Amino acid sequence: MEKNNVKKNIIWFIENFGDRVAKRVEQTPLTLSFVASIAVHETGYIWSNIRKSVSTEEEFLELCVGDKLGWDAGRSYFPAKKKTLLDAPNGPKMYKIARDVLKKAAAVNPKTFGSYFHDSDNILFGYGIFQYDLLFYNEGDSQYFLEKGWMDFDRCLEKAIEEMLLAAEFLGYDRDSNEKISNYDLALIGAIYNGGSKDYDPLRGLKQIRWIKWAQKYYGELIYQYMNIADAVIGGQNGNKRYLVNARSGLRLRAGPSVKFDVLKLVPFGTSLALLGYGGSGNAWAQVDLENDGVADGFVFSEFLREA
Repeated sequence: MEKNNVKKNIIWFIENFGDRVAKRVEQTPLTLSFVASIAVHETGYIWSNIRKSVSTEEEFLELCVGDKLGWDAGRSYFPAKKKTLLDAPNGPKMYKIARDVLKKAAAVNPKTFGSYFHDSDNILFGYGIFQYDLLFYNEGDSQYFLEKGWMDFDRCLEKAIEEMLLAAEFLGYDRDSNEKISNYDLALIGAIYNGGSKDYDPLRGLKQIRWIKWAQKYYGELIYQYMNIADAVIGGQNGNKRYLVNARSGLRLRAGPSVKFDVLKLVPFGTSLALLGYGGSGNAWAQVDLENDGVADGFVFSEFLREA
């Protein structure tokens, strides 16, 4: 997704859902920028056509679906096969719902879903603006799918927030704290939210779990980039502050918030940059934007920055 489209989608999401999201995350360590970034990545690529085709929020949310793996893609979790779904409680009803929704989605976004719908008996596996996986149908949440709960934004949001908070707890954060997490660690939470914690490696930073082929980046890296754009849109903490490099020999710009990460370049003395957030041990590393476009370029040691 091009950066301009990302920004447009973030603006649209915040205008339509921002107040409800901000209220829900107020007493959590999550942020509006993070939740908006997850939504934009998961389904933002299909929003434009949906918005042109429907007139209500419920109709829009109904068509926020995805994950077109197909029955022969080797899916290892429920429902791995069509028969598995049909044999589940109310399985035939769920299968019909899934096919009907895919048919509607294909009519609105034919380039994305058209051929997939017409290919035998495919269904989609992700439902809602944040993509709640159909595997949860078999884990005590069948009513949510049978009732098409993803058409209700508050229900959809609650599912996503719970998954996000579980990922935050996995990384050692208190889900009941309202002390906000840095964008960098939120991006790690996003990676776990999307791909699970099984393969998480703390030494790999954002370069892990799920590779996004079209972007040639990992999921966490994209969420990290989107959050910085969202922060600039919202005008959040540190979003508009500019600083100068105050080290005579310059500052090393690193790929992550510690000396363990690769040096990307040397930022010369006196360079003006935007401060996007903090990360690393003691939040000693500043996440910076060198090109004033809301996108993070890397980290520098914050002690050698001064306000412009």
